[in-house]
Amino acid sequence: MSSYMWPPSIESGKSLLYAADSAARVALEPYVRDGDTVVELDTHTMYMWNSISSTWSIINSSTVTVGDLTTTSPLHETGGFEAVLGTGVNITVDDASTSQKGVVELSNSYIGTSQVLATTEKALSDGLATKQATGNYITALTSDISASGPGSSAATIQPNVVGNSKLAQAPANTLKGNNTGSTANESDLTVSQVQTMLSIPATPVSISNGGTGQTTQAAAITALTGSQTPGYVLRSDGVNSYLAAIQATDVPILNQNTTGTASNITATSNSTLTTLSSLSLPGSQVSGNISGNSANVTGTVAIANGGTGQTTQQLALDALAGSVTSAQYLRGTGTHVQMSSIQASDVPILNQSTTGTASNVTGIVAIVNGGTGQTTASAAFNALSPNSTKGDITVYDTTTNSRLAVGSNGQVLKSDSTQTLGVKWDNITTTRSQSFLTSGTTYTTPSNITTATYFKFTLIGGGGGGGGSSSTTCSAGGGGGGGLILWTTGLSPSTGYTIAIGSGGTAGAATPTAGGNGGDTTLTISATTYTASGGVGGPTSSVAGGAGGAATNGTINISGRNGGGGSGAATSPGGMGGDSPWGWGHGGANNIGNAVGLAGSGYGAGGGGGRNAAGAAGTSGCILVEWVN
Repeated sequence: MSSYMWPPSIESGKSLLYAADSAARVALEPYVRDGDTVVELDTHTMYMWNSISSTWSIINSSTVTVGDLTTTSPLHETGGFEAVLGTGVNITVDDASTSQKGVVELSNSYIGTSQVLATTEKALSDGLATKQATGNYITALTSDISASGPGSSAATIQPNVVGNSKLAQAPANTLKGNNTGSTANESDLTVSQVQTMLSIPATPVSISNGGTGQTTQAAAITALTGSQTPGYVLRSDGVNSYLAAIQATDVPILNQNTTGTASNITATSNSTLTTLSSLSLPGSQVSGNISGNSANVTGTVAIANGGTGQTTQQLALDALAGSVTSAQYLRGTGTHVQMSSIQASDVPILNQSTTGTASNVTGIVAIVNGGTGQTTASAAFNALSPNSTKGDITVYDTTTNSRLAVGSNGQVLKSDSTQTLGVKWDNITTTRSQSFLTSGTTYTTPSNITTATYFKFTLIGGGGGGGGSSSTTCSAGGGGGGGLILWTTGLSPSTGYTIAIGSGGTAGAATPTAGGNGGDTTLTISATTYTASGGVGGPTSSVAGGAGGAATNGTINISGRNGGGGSGAATSPGGMGGDSPWGWGHGGANNIGNAVGLAGSGYGAGGGGGRNAAGAAGTSGCILVEWVN
């Protein structure tokens, strides 16, 4: 629904005028009357004239709209005209309903209950498309449930077709039934409801009703057997069963294996027993062999009956040994064992190893008797040692400890599996070599080294170039390259390691320019990089010379010397190049005329500064590799 209000609220008899802008509105003042309204089209503001005060007052400034009047569906207009619209404009079109005309919304749905939406041809077509063709819809039900069409029809469940699986599941321990006393639907009945319905008592069934009158097995047996007497058993007299004592005639003759106890069995002519786990009999009544364990044997079995006649271990030994005499031993005679003194022939010659303590040994035991023949540890060791000469050592071969004679002066002990003792004295032999590197990116180790080979690397960085000069003042010299020494092992044979040789810094031009920095010389082993940094190039002014290069990660790190500073004096020479561990910077340009800086010598030397001329280039770095096996 859309709303408009027209015309604006204007007092009766007053005029509504339009002005293009404020100037046009002011031009109307001689012609307007008190209460007349003017709309400025450029600002869309409405003014009312007050003739008493000769002033304009703004009305409805926030709600006035000036423009072409247009409409939206379901309204339409064809001419279009300019209008002033404000809060007073209100054009309304109501929605359609079943009781009035109005705006209707179309819908493509053919399913629903709305009374304000209108169905389109598409919705009608879609709905008709879902209708089953003739012959494709159900006209009758068969099998367990039957019905016939067309139209509404009552469905009938056929007799004897509803199985247990089609019934509603019942709660645990319930029965389907009707306990209401009249016709009703079935329900799930509990045990107590079923007992009540069938008049089954909730208490135990008495003996007179065919039960036991009890709720436990033990109580039921007790109730059925009557009066209880200790030792009685349930016995039949041929007519009834009741509790009674066992009769002698009830027990058969025991001529087979039995189990259990037999504490009341007495000896008779039929007392041959083979398996009784807890038999208790007087010893006088036992004859023949007894098998099994004797845990239940009571009393003391005499020696004559195969025992000892005693109750302790010591007394049993004494009883079996007979007469006991001090210092005698239990000794076999070839027929019997009896107490007797040790005979000389019983003791063998001690020509074998013995064990135990020797607290009673007196005298000195010779080596041939298993001793050392000495009385002190030092003397005993000397007596047993095979060594005989100064410097001899004892070495074990595969069977014994043997003497290895001392070697010659300067020899060392070496392992040698070809020797009888596995070692030998031998002269020291070494293999050594060196490589001097001034270019390249890889150093490859020799093939005849091992991981134990000792390496020494010396790295020198490139020297910085001397600065150039364009006047009679002299520029500074370049710094010397840094250096380091690295001692290491663990390198593999025939293996390449990354290197870089630092180049000398370029000479500064007379334009003037500063000297170039010397390059870094590096070596990388595993994850560690060892660096001898290049010297810094000399500047063009008369300040201090370039800084010497540093070094990192070496066993010994040596910094290069700083380059000499320049001078502003017309008679001063150029700055001297800095020294490196293996290079020497020379003086800069002389103090006469225009002269270039002097180049250094060796490796990593800084170049000298120029005097109204170019400086000298620095010398390049290097790597010296030395190794020994």
